[in-house]
Amino acid sequence: MSSDDAVAALAARMHDRIDPLLDQTVTALRAQVPGYGPHDGLTDEDVRDTLRIYLLDLLDDLSGTRLDNSSALDAQMRRRVEQGITLPDLLHSYRLGVEQLWLTLATIAHKDHEATDALVAATPIVFESLDRYSLRASHIHQEVALRRARRDEQVRAALLDVVLTRDPSIGAAFWDAVAQLGVPRDGRFLAVEIRDTGDDRTEPPPDIEAGIVRLPGVDGAWFRVGPRSQTALLSVRRTTPTDTDAALWTTILERDHLVAGISAEYPSIAGTPRASAQAHVAAAAVSRRRRLVRYDRDLLPVLLASAPNAADVLVRETIGPVLDQPADRRDALLDTVRVWLETGQSLAASARRLHCHRNTVTYRLNRFQQLTGRQLTDNVWLTQVVLALEAAETRSPD
Repeated sequence: MSSDDAVAALAARMHDRIDPLLDQTVTALRAQVPGYGPHDGLTDEDVRDTLRIYLLDLLDDLSGTRLDNSSALDAQMRRRVEQGITLPDLLHSYRLGVEQLWLTLATIAHKDHEATDALVAATPIVFESLDRYSLRASHIHQEVALRRARRDEQVRAALLDVVLTRDPSIGAAFWDAVAQLGVPRDGRFLAVEIRDTGDDRTEPPPDIEAGIVRLPGVDGAWFRVGPRSQTALLSVRRTTPTDTDAALWTTILERDHLVAGISAEYPSIAGTPRASAQAHVAAAAVSRRRRLVRYDRDLLPVLLASAPNAADVLVRETIGPVLDQPADRRDALLDTVRVWLETGQSLAASARRLHCHRNTVTYRLNRFQQLTGRQLTDNVWLTQVVLALEAAETRSPD
């Protein structure tokens, strides 16, 4: 008789003892493996049915008649994992089942030379089967854990949406979401909207949350992550607001393709929907020179971003002819007027900042006046120019 035939014959003899083997394995599992105890919601019949599938599959391996029964095996593994058994305990149950099978095979082979040789030949088959079960269990455990994490994240995102958008005075949904997220009701809060202005649309969103939650001034952070933007609710400490603010903004803006809008600080979580709207407006007010806008500090760009249609009209009616110039001339004129305003309308200071002769500054200012048809000596008109320059820059943050 060949070794394969001898192993198959040993497996056939084992089939006649499957019920006693199941009984002793159930007893061992109940006693030794957490998750199989009498208070874990499983009856003896439940455990027996699960074990029967595995043991019969293993005996089919030994006899060389195993069919592809992976779907039934996977279903049993998945059911146990979804019931809450840990991966180490699940693997322990497989090892224990193999151990009980081995002891029974050894009893059969006792004082039987051919059966002893068959048992030796069966050894690698048994351990290959155990490895196969362990690999499948690990894969399924990871799959279920990932699915749970996605589901938990979806629930968390939905709850955060309620806190960010729902009126707290209407119904209990807002306060239920606050409680489930573990957000304190009172403290020092900020809402932040972070936008990705990079060109690479395939990169996953950056993990800003990991950097922020490690900051000593942050007590809690709740993030809603989208493909191109992230909204955050931050609970920050009262003790060192300036240091905390600086650390937060450095963490957000260390990536040069990110911009951010920040709400005014507020003391009650009930103010979150309003603060979220503020952060959204502030994020719309960023520009190429101002990558971070604070709603209660950068008032002019926030005001213009709050009325985008009016800002567009303002830009077109005030500096439209300048914007129609070729890019190099347009930028030179706009930069000169901005610097001239920032330096208190000083030709000498503007020339130093722009690294050019003051006559060049004078020429550009005159050219700007020619194109717009108005004089910069008119203070009312000059105020409109200031607003238009700010609005034009906000419209083109890149």
